Amino acid sequence: VDATPLRPDPSFLDTLSEEFSASLHSCFPDLTIQIALATFQLSLHDLTEEETSCLRERNLNVEEEDYSAIVTSCVPYLFIRLMLANLGMNLNDLTDEEKSCLVERTDDIGLTGDNVTPEEEVEYSEAIAGQVSCVPGLSSLDVLSAFGITIDDLGQEEMACLRNAEGETDLAAVFREYSFHEFLGTLVPCIPNWEESADRDMRR
Repeated sequence: VDATPLRPDPSFLDTLSEEFSASLHSCFPDLTIQIALATFQLSLHDLTEEETSCLRERNLNVEEEDYSAIVTSCVPYLFIRLMLANLGMNLNDLTDEEKSCLVERTDDIGLTGDNVTPEEEVEYSEAIAGQVSCVPGLSSLDVLSAFGITIDDLGQEEMACLRNAEGETDLAAVFREYSFHEFLGTLVPCIPNWEESADRDMRR
């Protein structure tokens, strides 16, 4: 039996009548929360009781533009958690120092919906970069994971090189401009036999 938590497709709401949708939500009060979390590739199983309670108290409505802001306000370090999940990790895998750094930056990130100004976009990308910098090497591993390369494939020297390259990169610009290809170019020199490693891991 597959015990993987189900993550409903948010688009299915568009196919429901208003009456049926209301009836469905009355029978399953957490359905709206589940749908909202699905847009972030999360489920209720990924949240603490406190985070779940916060979402319930906010009367989450996925048809409103600012529902993502509600999710991020109730679920700290959301961006970090998604990156960690992509690597098969979670917040418990971080060091105390990394966790403390994230706590200090909890209130840095806030979303205001789709209609953000260029200034808000810059502030948001800088806040994201600030949180990511709390976990050295996380951005590098996240990018490399697309090529099947994991932390288990890397030695101490390679990880040190990746952290150094990451530290010299303007991560805020990477997130804001989605320039991950250029970022990858700064990481490749850290991995001997890059083409062989990437090709081997992609065929796993």
